[in-house]
Amino acid sequence: DALPIFKYENLNKDIEDFNKKYKLDIPYYGNENKYKKYNYIQFFNKKSIKKINNLYKKDFELLNYKLLPNCYAHIQ
Repeated sequence: DALPIFKYENLNKDIEDFNKKYKLDIPYYGNENKYKKYNYIQFFNKKSIKKINNLYKKDFELLNYKLLPNCYAHIQ
């Protein structure tokens, strides 16, 4: 069996399925909303967006995520 990939947005469901399949009791991830949700892309510049997209391109494809938008191209 290939190792499963747990996606953050489905983490508790993925843990539940994994627990059932392997008869484990891995605790669920807490759903407390302790931290504000930020749009962290606003802190990236054009160069960092390009670097992240290049570095994690395979991960984005494998996990079916979109590349980071280059909407901040006006930022130096």
